[in-house]
Amino acid sequence: MERGSPEHRKRIDMKQDEALLLAISDLHVGSTVALIPPNCPLLDDGYWKHNVVQEWIWSRWIEFAKWVKEYRRGRKMVLLLNGDLIEGVHHGSKEIVHADPGIHARIATDILKPFAAMSSRVYVTRGTGAHVGHSSENAIGRALDAVDEDGIFAKHHQLFRIRDSVISAKHHISTSSRRALRGTALSINLEEERAECSAAESVVPDLVIRSHRHTFGHYATEDAQIVVTPAWQSLTSYGWKVVPNAIPRIGGVIFDWSMTTKPVVVPWVRTIGTRRSI
Repeated sequence: MERGSPEHRKRIDMKQDEALLLAISDLHVGSTVALIPPNCPLLDDGYWKHNVVQEWIWSRWIEFAKWVKEYRRGRKMVLLLNGDLIEGVHHGSKEIVHADPGIHARIATDILKPFAAMSSRVYVTRGTGAHVGHSSENAIGRALDAVDEDGIFAKHHQLFRIRDSVISAKHHISTSSRRALRGTALSINLEEERAECSAAESVVPDLVIRSHRHTFGHYATEDAQIVVTPAWQSLTSYGWKVVPNAIPRIGGVIFDWSMTTKPVVVPWVRTIGTRRSI
């Protein structure tokens, strides 16, 4: 099916009674500094007990879930899981709760089931191969009854519609260790994708969603906008090396079409720890 063809446009779902989109990404379940339930069973290897960072992150996850439920107020909601749902086993890292990435995927599925249950549609975007491998996010998507295409439940690019907006979701976007340059990648990605789609006579997105950089960001023009979702992971040892000045923030984003034709961006972001006075 050729992109931009009438058949392709028809495949971009539109349901006028859906007013909300919840975007979550970069859970990195399985990391020792990321999201995991308390006293989590590890198959036949006993249980994983929270460390201090995980306990704090899980407490915020409970708050976040409550916030989503209260904000939703029974309205129909679409769920976007935008990549890197598990940490996986990579680069010889010892900062993992179990050496089997299948355990990471099982825990992530259990964590996400309540959000999937309150959603009319679920989309899963594939993340970084080093973390998620080739099939883990597809398995998670299948378990959550995500929207599939020919039996594929997770894709590198999700293109769908809510109301009159076309949403383009991909996981990756370039990163920057300089705070002053964070907005540059957002504006470049937004304008480049829209220009490429226009040149190819394809569907031009109104809302572009990216993740990967673990930092919330939002940039808008007169007729389009791009949002980068925050993560649910603190700094790993690798993170302390490449971005030692970073102060991690966790959270998710709701996009709300209830009162306007364009989505209102409503972020929920919390800072991991604070700088102490000396």
